Amino acid sequence: MLVNTDGRAEIISAIAKLETQCPAEVVFCEIPRSADYTKWFILPVVLTTMASVISVHLLAGSLPVVWLLLLQLPLLALFWFASRVPAIGRALIPNQAEQASVKLAAVHLFAEHALFETPNRMGLLVLVSTFERRVHILADRGLESLVSTDVWQSEVALVVSHIRAGTTAIGVCKTIENLAERLSVGKTLPGAALLPNAL
Repeated sequence: MLVNTDGRAEIISAIAKLETQCPAEVVFCEIPRSADYTKWFILPVVLTTMASVISVHLLAGSLPVVWLLLLQLPLLALFWFASRVPAIGRALIPNQAEQASVKLAAVHLFAEHALFETPNRMGLLVLVSTFERRVHILADRGLESLVSTDVWQSEVALVVSHIRAGTTAIGVCKTIENLAERLSVGKTLPGAALLPNAL
């Protein structure tokens, strides 16, 4: 996971502080991955295995056909496990497929945890998906009317830059602080959050 226990505590604290300054209900969630990307791995693994066997045959043409057939199994297993290494796996998945999967995961979590059931529709989900190293910020109608799409995109870019730097929790906390500045009502509100600050 990209956020350790201390980082998670810092994020929860930042959210609790924000919720005393503005009417937003913010929830942070980090998930291991947003989808099963197996279908994107199968063809590259099979083609790489076949190319490897053909290369062995060309370099050592005297090998019996049975050996070449048997060689396919360990190579297939090797390349399959290699495709599960996050950096390699991400390279095999189209950018749009990852983006769509993370967005869909955010929508499911938003609905599953009823983030839409807040006064004035002020729910906000900050989702970090570890495998994809992506962020999706999903705001309900009340917040969307107060904050432009460009702002959400810039906040996503901020968190992603911190993911790359290995400081994900700091990026999420900065985004929460930025949101607090934009939505602050100028007075302390009762700290009666309706939703948990993290899932």
